[in-house]
Amino acid sequence: MLGDCYLVNHELDKAADNYSAAKDLKTDYIPAYLGLAKAYEAKGQLDDARQVFSDMVQSFGAKKYFFNEICRLYSVEGSMQEGIMACQRATSFDSSNPGNHITLGHMLIENDQSQRGEMIILKAARQFKKSEAAQLAAGSIKLKHQQWKEAADLYMQATVANPRSDEGFLGWGKSLFQMQKYPEAKVALTKACTLNKKYLSDLKNAIAELRQKDKSIFAIQYEEGLGRCGG
Repeated sequence: MLGDCYLVNHELDKAADNYSAAKDLKTDYIPAYLGLAKAYEAKGQLDDARQVFSDMVQSFGAKKYFFNEICRLYSVEGSMQEGIMACQRATSFDSSNPGNHITLGHMLIENDQSQRGEMIILKAARQFKKSEAAQLAAGSIKLKHQQWKEAADLYMQATVANPRSDEGFLGWGKSLFQMQKYPEAKVALTKACTLNKKYLSDLKNAIAELRQKDKSIFAIQYEEGLGRCGG
C-alpha cells in the first residue's frame, strides 16, 4: 500500500490521506484502518487514532486488539475518566494482556484512587510473572512504600523476565542497597549502568552515600564498577 511508503518516510499527512482513501474505497480492508491509526498516532492526533479503533469495533466486532489499542492510546494522552473506562473494557475483553492491567492501575493512581490502582498492578505482577513491565510497575510501588524486600524480589523477577532489563537491575540494586546488602547491590547497580549509561549517576550516588556512612571499604568496591560503566 502506498500509505506504508509514506509512513516509513514520515510523510504523515500523505500517509493518512492514502489510508483514509483506501479505507473508504474498501470498507472491510483492515490494514487501511490500522495504517490510518498509526499515521494519526505519529502525528499526535490521538483522539483520531482512538476513533479509528472505535470505528473498527463497530465495523468488525469486539476484537481484543482494538480495545487493547484504545487503552494504550489513552495511556499516552487523553481524558482520565474515559481512559479508565476504556482500559476497564480492555481488561474485560483481554484479561491475559498485562499491559491493560498496568495502564488501568496507573490511571487509577493518577486519578486519586491509589489503593485500588496499586492493588491492580500488584495483582498483575503475581499473575504475569514473565512480564517485565508488570514486575517493574509493582516493584516501583513497593520501592515507594519502602518495602525493600518485596521490591527487590519484584525487580529481580523483572531481570528474569528480561535479562537485559536495565530498570530491573537498577531497582533491584536500589532495594538491596536499602537493605544494606551492599555487595549484592553493587553487582546489580553495576549491571544497570553497564546496560544503560544514564544510570552511572546512581552508582556514583551510592558511592557517595557509602562514604558518608563511613563504609569506605564498600565504596572502594563500588568504584571498581565505574570503569565498566565508562565512569
